[in-house]
Amino acid sequence: MDVPEVVVVPAHPGVGRLEVEFETRLDDVGRDVLPAFSSIERLVEAFGPDQPWLALRLETARELAISNGLADILIDPVVPRDVWRWNDQDLERLEESVDGPPDGVGPARKAPVRKAPVRKAPVRKAQSTNIPRR
Repeated sequence: MDVPEVVVVPAHPGVGRLEVEFETRLDDVGRDVLPAFSSIERLVEAFGPDQPWLALRLETARELAISNGLADILIDPVVPRDVWRWNDQDLERLEESVDGPPDGVGPARKAPVRKAPVRKAPVRKAQSTNIPRR
């Protein structure tokens, strides 16, 4: 398989959309890794249609993962069916936490923002990539 230039990673906006929170998983040996997918279709196959995501260059994804203490990224990992996945209600809570309630729905209320809404779950390694640093 060719290594993609751009990958799609599970991520969502942080409070006030001022930051991005990447959603990490544990690999098959217990290391924190960032799952990355070669296409949106593969991300949806792994995490479902409600999963928020961000597309970025593979080199950038790896640099961000390593600089934030993750072991590496995994390209197109196999994700067990029983791991936590986003659903419609999670997306509504996320939208309210970053934008406030929809117009005409009364006063704004602070929705709790879960720093890491993903439960750490194992993923089996499909392909790891080691991109040389420049």
